[in-house]
Amino acid sequence: MSEYDFSARLAPYLEADVLPRKHFDAPLRFQSYLFERLEKPPSTGNFLDELEFHVAARLCEILGVTMMFGKKQTLETLSNSDWLAAGELGFSYASEPNGYRSALTELQRNFDLVATSKDGVAAVFGHLHRWLSIGRPDPSFKPVRDLTRVHIVQSMPIGAGEVLFGEAVTVRKIHSVRSASVELQAQPQRLRRLLRAHGCLAPADDGKPDALTLFDAQRHAGFLCDIREAIHRPRVGRYIGASGQMVSCLIREGLIKPFVRASAEHQLQQNLFLPRDLDGFLERLFEHAILSKKATEEPLVDVMTAAHRANTPLWKVLEWILSGRLKPRRGPGPLKVTALLINLPELRTLARSEYDLITRVDVCKTLKVSKDDARRLVKAGLLKIEWENDRSNRRHKHLVCKSDLERFYRKYCSLNEVAQYANVSCAHAEYILTSNGLRPAIPRDRGLHPFYFRSVLGSGPIALAHARKDSEWNDVEFLDAHFLNATQIARIAPFFPKRYQRADWRAVSGIVHIMRQGLRWSYANEYGGIGLYSRFVTGSRRGVFDRVFHALAQEDLGPDRILVSIEHLNAQPTAAKLVEAGFFPLLSREALRQT
Repeated sequence: MSEYDFSARLAPYLEADVLPRKHFDAPLRFQSYLFERLEKPPSTGNFLDELEFHVAARLCEILGVTMMFGKKQTLETLSNSDWLAAGELGFSYASEPNGYRSALTELQRNFDLVATSKDGVAAVFGHLHRWLSIGRPDPSFKPVRDLTRVHIVQSMPIGAGEVLFGEAVTVRKIHSVRSASVELQAQPQRLRRLLRAHGCLAPADDGKPDALTLFDAQRHAGFLCDIREAIHRPRVGRYIGASGQMVSCLIREGLIKPFVRASAEHQLQQNLFLPRDLDGFLERLFEHAILSKKATEEPLVDVMTAAHRANTPLWKVLEWILSGRLKPRRGPGPLKVTALLINLPELRTLARSEYDLITRVDVCKTLKVSKDDARRLVKAGLLKIEWENDRSNRRHKHLVCKSDLERFYRKYCSLNEVAQYANVSCAHAEYILTSNGLRPAIPRDRGLHPFYFRSVLGSGPIALAHARKDSEWNDVEFLDAHFLNATQIARIAPFFPKRYQRADWRAVSGIVHIMRQGLRWSYANEYGGIGLYSRFVTGSRRGVFDRVFHALAQEDLGPDRILVSIEHLNAQPTAAKLVEAGFFPLLSREALRQT
C-alpha cells in the first residue's frame, strides 16, 4: 500500500453504507466503463468516447439525476448510492447512438408546463442546463454544449438572437403558438385558429398549451409574414375604394380572393386579404385604362353610376374591364375603383348585346302585380334572376331576363290583371272564376296572389266572358241602377240628417250596392260619382254605416232585406281597412254569433 493511496488509508474509518461491498463485488456498467477508460485509451464507438474522462463521468451523473429525481432535487442531499444509480441511468442513455438526444427528448416529454409558470430551457432541463451554462468555461465541455444547443434549437421555440450556453442563436427552427403570438403581436387563440386552418397544426395539438404547441418556423415563415400584413374585410373597402356591399359582390364572384377564408369549422368569422393581392387586382383593372381629363366631352361617369344606369351588376362591369371588352378611363386621384370612369353609351351597347335584362319594376308593370308579388315569384323560382345588382348606395336590383318574363306572361295571367280588365275587385273576380270551376295554376300561398293559365281564360285580352255565367255578369254590370226603395230608406233614415234629399239617398244606395258586390269606386258614376268614397269613410268612422248595414239585414224587412256582412266588406279594399280598424262592431258581433 502506497503512502499516497488516501482511499486505502481512509477505508477503515468510513461507514459501511457509504461504500457498500456489493458495488465492488459486482461493478455497474457505468463503473466498468470508467475503469476501462482509466486503463486504456477510449475507442470511438459512442458519444462518451469523444469526451474527456471527467466530462463523460459527470455528464452521466447529472443526466441521470435530472431524469431520475427531477429538476428540483437538491444535489447535496443525494447519497453515494443515489449518485451511482443516477450515473448508471445516464450511462444507459449516453452510451447508445443518439441516446443523449433521446434523453433530452424524454425530459421535454415529461416536462409539466401546468406545474410551473416558466417554460424556458432552464425550466425544462434543470440541473443539466445549470451544469452546462454556469461556471463551465472549460473548452472540454464544448461538444456537449454544441450537441445540446443543436437539439434545443431544433426542438424548442428558440428565436434568432437569443443566447444559449454563451452563443447567440442565428436561425429560428421551431415556433410555438406562444412565441409566434409574441412575435406577431397577435391574440394566441385567434392565431391558433389561423394556423389550424392553414394546416400548420395537427389535430392532436388542440388540447396542448400554447407554449407546447410547436410547428416548423422555417416552413411556415411565409404564412406568418402574410398574417402580419393581412387586413380584414372592413379595411378592404377603404383600400380599394369600394363599399362593403361591392366588396361582398367581388368576393362572391371571385374577382378578389381572400388569403384566409372564414370558416365555421375553424371558428374564423372574417376573411383575411393580402395587400399585394388587392394591388394586383387594381393594377389589372387599370391596365388598359386611358388617363382622362375633367374637361373631356365624352359622357363619362363613375363605375357605380354607370352600372346603375345601364342595369348591369357592378361586378359584371369590372369583369368586362378585366377581360378587355370594356375600355375604361382613369380619372384623377389614387389608384382605386372610384377613379374608374366609364363611357355610358359604350356600356349600354355592350350590356344590350350581351343580355336583355329588365328590373323588378318592369316585371310589376308587365304582370300587373305588386313589388312584393314579384319578389315572391322570384323566391318561389317561377322567375329566374340572371343576376343581382350590388347594393351599393341602396341600388340593389333583381335583374330578370326579358325572354324569360315573356314566356311566363304568355303562360300565366295574374288575378289582378283579370280584375283590371273586368273592372271588378280582385275578390269578386276570384269569386266568379271559382264559381265557374276555374282553379288557379299558382295558388295563393304566403301572400302571393293566384295566377291562372291564359289558355283557360282566353288568349290576347282576357275574355272573362268565357269564364262566367251571364246571370252573374248581369249583377256586375249596372244596366238598371239599383236604388233603395221607400221601405229601406225609412229604416235607415234615423241614422242620417233630416236635410237629406234624393241625390243624397242615391249616394247611400250606391255605397250599399258597391259594398254588397265588392266593386271598385269607379262604378260610383251611376250614383253621383265624386264624393262617394269620402261619404263612406266619414260615415263609417262615425258608426253610421255599421248601423245602416245592420238595419238593412233585419229579417222583418222581408223581400226588401239587403244583406251586407263582414265577408262582403272584406271583399272591398276600402271597407276591409275600416273593418280591420274596428269601425263595424255590430256586424262583427253578428258574425261571431253566427259562427
